[in-house]
Amino acid sequence: MLDELGIKAFWFIYTSVFEGTVEKLELFRYFRSTAFGDVDDFYHAFFRMVEERLGTLYVKLREEFDPATYLPNSPFYTWSDRWFRFLRDHVLGQEYFPIIEDMIDASKFDREKAAQILWLRGEQVRDLADQGHVIGLHSHTHPTTMGKLPYDEQLKEYRSNADYIFRLTGKTARVVSHPCNSYNADTLELLARLGIELGFRADVGQVRTRGPLEYRREDHANLLRLIQEC
Repeated sequence: MLDELGIKAFWFIYTSVFEGTVEKLELFRYFRSTAFGDVDDFYHAFFRMVEERLGTLYVKLREEFDPATYLPNSPFYTWSDRWFRFLRDHVLGQEYFPIIEDMIDASKFDREKAAQILWLRGEQVRDLADQGHVIGLHSHTHPTTMGKLPYDEQLKEYRSNADYIFRLTGKTARVVSHPCNSYNADTLELLARLGIELGFRADVGQVRTRGPLEYRREDHANLLRLIQEC
């Protein structure tokens, strides 16, 4: 469709998958989107399992949780979307992974089959670059809380990402999209060191002193809604 319309686009690529790694973030996203009647069915099962493991702490956190103050610049997220992301990114940590793995084990979801269709192959990324599309950074392993990582870990993520993109395309990446909108002053400084000139947030929130690596980005969910309303 892009070819038919003569449009060139940004493609922000995380690159650990080119080492043969099956990144669980994307695999789990596909699981919750395809293995249930709808995403609310997934949330119901997930929240029930988390409550079983956290006990009274889960009840306390749910009572204190204010969805209006969490991801406020992403109005397309439902209460359940926000609660899920809060639990995943700020409560469970590494315990998130065994919970989803247990859910997958109890289902008929085929991990290997899903992994074969989820990611672009290296030659496809190269072809996109050769056609004039812009390939940008999105980290190596796609941490959901990049801004909480130490400087050296952030630098490793983005340097590995940049090196892979150069090897795949023969071109130096000059743009970035912050994974899950998570970054801090260290992130901006090290991206500048890597020669990144343009960056995008994951929402449309205002930044008081926005730099060239913090441009607002509209979510595709909002764009689709606007198209449907036309």
